[in-house]
Amino acid sequence: MISISPSSRGVAYLRFLEEKLSKDTLAKYFFGEQGREVAEEWIRDYPQVARQVAVRGRYIEDTATKYIVGGVTQLVNIAAGFNSFPYRCGKVSKLRRYAELDLPSMSHYKKTVVSDLKSKHVIKNMQLEVDYVPVDLAKNDLSSVFAKMSWNWELPT
Repeated sequence: MISISPSSRGVAYLRFLEEKLSKDTLAKYFFGEQGREVAEEWIRDYPQVARQVAVRGRYIEDTATKYIVGGVTQLVNIAAGFNSFPYRCGKVSKLRRYAELDLPSMSHYKKTVVSDLKSKHVIKNMQLEVDYVPVDLAKNDLSSVFAKMSWNWELPT
């Protein structure tokens, strides 16, 4: 069994609760019962946490979209978690490359879930392959990670 952070699942559940704001129509496929339990505990202590998580995510995605429209051709999402931006945003088709860096267990699990969602036609018309980069940043330095990926820093990133 792959170990996935309960907090990652909890964040997906919070985005699901505020789907109208987060626009994360795929969050429901990532949280499970564990995510619901963790998030409900957070909500008891911080009643507005779902809205705050949704606003934060929406802001980041809107900003990324502006950069893509403005000519960025590569995007890196560090500690991507269950963010589903590249599977929902049509503008990512303008990118040459999209990389998600996360812990190996998270990268593997997410890749499996996304593959399943594609086979069930929940995720459709992906015009850009996501590079899943399994890495523990406590053990690897970012420059070596990008060197292994043959990342081209000459392109707008």
